[in-house]
Amino acid sequence: MSNSLLKFSNVKRHSSGDKLYWSRAPEIGAPFRGKEVPALTEDEAEQFLIKVADAKVGFFRMTSRRGRRRFIEILDKIANGWYRLVYIKRFYKTNPAVHYIEWLEYYQQDGRQVKAITHNKEVEIA
Repeated sequence: MSNSLLKFSNVKRHSSGDKLYWSRAPEIGAPFRGKEVPALTEDEAEQFLIKVADAKVGFFRMTSRRGRRRFIEILDKIANGWYRLVYIKRFYKTNPAVHYIEWLEYYQQDGRQVKAITHNKEVEIA
């Protein structure tokens, strides 16, 4: 496993409740997210596992211990290659100081189970 991602291998759940699996993280650069890891051969994994990104945004109050901790947690994951920074703005003149950040969180998923939105309807791609 990439040394930078090893730091996060103790993270076992996604905020959605899905489990996170780290065994293939070095090849794709992100943990697998799902109810259970699919039993795939090496060839099937190459064919069916895909890398997806979840877009996230947040405002963080720097005077709040919780806000600072969450902000630093996100920056740490960006610095180590799991997340990607899209945009950051720091509002120092506000009281309290606030930081706004946009980022992408990367995960692997079984591409056979990915859902797509078509004409405002959710459909499963087989």
